Amino acid sequence: TEPQPVAAACFADQPLVCLEFERPDSMTSSLALDGSGNGFDATRDGVSDFQRLVSPPVEDDDAVGFTPTTKLEIAQELDITDDVTIELWAQTGFANTKLFDSSGRIYLARNGNNELECGINGGGGGQRVAGKSRLDAEWHHLACTLDAKGNLKVYVDGDVDDCEELETSIDTSRTGTTLLTGGLAGALDSVHVYRRGLSAAEICTLSGRASCKVTCPSNSPGG
Repeated sequence: TEPQPVAAACFADQPLVCLEFERPDSMTSSLALDGSGNGFDATRDGVSDFQRLVSPPVEDDDAVGFTPTTKLEIAQELDITDDVTIELWAQTGFANTKLFDSSGRIYLARNGNNELECGINGGGGGQRVAGKSRLDAEWHHLACTLDAKGNLKVYVDGDVDDCEELETSIDTSRTGTTLLTGGLAGALDSVHVYRRGLSAAEICTLSGRASCKVTCPSNSPGG
């Protein structure tokens, strides 16, 4: 059975950004409205909206669809530092796809090996981690956490997929907009950004599962 989104998660921990894409309350013809109260609405550029066909049905099951030339963009700069979580639902069958990119400070992507990759400062110089799972074209809950100690982790469907210990910090001098998708042909749902690195147990709960793998792989830093 496909994991399901947890609608109440947006309001449980005061996220920095909360994009749920539910019609009509959080979508207009030009905007995806931010439910966090922080005003980080995303401008729609050719993005469609539709009802996810999931089984069993859930109340909050609207999503947004993309082609490689469409996008959502948050114009206001996000105050992202070294204690942050990005978690979302995604469906895409294509490699080399950016799912979330906040002016290069932190990004979440499906890389060329079809792994979930998260990195900071553009990902150069080893400032990234790539998971061990191979993503397919189904819906998945995907997440990246970075805590104040530099522990960077990626999660697939609630499971810790890989970890890295960074020796550098997010470059807060990087400025610009936040883009959801870059060459994405697929869909997104329930995009949340938090001002802290959520725990593995919290990510598991947000994925809709009762239990998950919460430790780093044995050959990873911290494993």
